[in-house]
Amino acid sequence: MTRVTANKLVIAPARPVMRDGEQEILFEAKPDMSGQMVGIAFTSIERLVEVMGDSQPWVCLPISSLKEFHEQSGIHRIVVDARFMQQGEE
Repeated sequence: MTRVTANKLVIAPARPVMRDGEQEILFEAKPDMSGQMVGIAFTSIERLVEVMGDSQPWVCLPISSLKEFHEQSGIHRIVVDARFMQQGEE
């Protein structure tokens, strides 16, 4: 896991969604080892691809902005450059 300052640009896995006829961005979250949902971000596109795959949509933004988006959903922690277990791994 990497620590970053509030204005540091990060690569955040995200995807477009339609809500009430408006297109929005939904940022990805995953459960940590304790099962608590955390926001996820990466310090490079290469790291995102390594963990999330090469078809994962993403957005580049300051980590402080990503934190604000996640807090609206009740997620209060962002993990940077973590390796999450992917399907089929043990």
